[in-house]
Amino acid sequence: MEKTRAEKISEILDSLKEPPFRLRQILSAIYREKILDYNLMSNLPLRLRQTLAEKLGGVLSLKVVKISDGSLAKKILFATKDGAQLETVITKTKPFVCLSSMSGCNLGCRFCSTASMGLVKLLTADEIIDQVLYFETIENFRGHITFMGMGEPLLNEANVFSALKILTDKNAFGYGQRKISLSTVGIIPGIIRLGKEFPQINLAFSLHSPFSQQRSKLMPVNKLYPLEKVMSALDHHLQITKRKVFIAYLMLNNVNDSLKHAEGLVKMLETRGKYSYLYHVNLIQFHSNYERFPFTQSSPEKLKAFSNFLSAHKVNFTLRKSFGEDIHAACGQLCLKNKPALL
Repeated sequence: MEKTRAEKISEILDSLKEPPFRLRQILSAIYREKILDYNLMSNLPLRLRQTLAEKLGGVLSLKVVKISDGSLAKKILFATKDGAQLETVITKTKPFVCLSSMSGCNLGCRFCSTASMGLVKLLTADEIIDQVLYFETIENFRGHITFMGMGEPLLNEANVFSALKILTDKNAFGYGQRKISLSTVGIIPGIIRLGKEFPQINLAFSLHSPFSQQRSKLMPVNKLYPLEKVMSALDHHLQITKRKVFIAYLMLNNVNDSLKHAEGLVKMLETRGKYSYLYHVNLIQFHSNYERFPFTQSSPEKLKAFSNFLSAHKVNFTLRKSFGEDIHAACGQLCLKNKPALL
């Protein structure tokens, strides 16, 4: 795991025999005052400013490659210092930023464009938080943060949890845990750790089929972390946190949108025990992804029938609104058409 910005700064301060309060000053300048050039931190001695700039360069670990501006969202293509690329999305209405935790992804979900890239790189903690820092600085963002971009966050556990600590640190970004959401395909060790360390963060589980055999075909990770074991981990998470767990369900025409699937989903949730009422289903429409995969959107009639079945059985659900489909920034669309090589 690469050292964080704070750790690198601490080493420089130690080498210069600077007092400990300098670290607080520098981090406050970055995260509170949004000063992204060490030379402009006027409350620091000149020698320290010069040394920081010389050894660390600019503050941001990312550079903007391309901006795609859509009707409801904006997508930024970033490059890391070692040449990996990633996409991040900010919405224009109720503001939230959709963060990436990887460049690409190695899970191979059959309906996701990011999966077609394979894994290019696990992002460092700074590369994760700098997506937020960029939008706070450039877009004056202050809203909800979601780990729902490129990559499975809980397979980049060390860097993601380090990023969460920085994002929630009152001396850094200062976000409340309830302002952060994290989506997982069901990485059980990460789910357990999240419940212990960040119990108020909103957790979403990507389900997409209530039938384990079909889910394995759609999402190979189900073979490693079987559905029933994941659901048991989520039940435990509910017992600890007493907070909703969101079940993401991507509606795929003639694949998982039948009444049989709706019935299977209801049965699965009804048998969760005391806290089953805390499960909330988010129905998501499939978005085209460069014709990579042979899926289409469920018809309005099937979507209505599926929704009516859930409603009749008192399952809490929401039909999620799509953001960014016009710029390929919606759920499952983040992808680099040409997989970049690391420099």
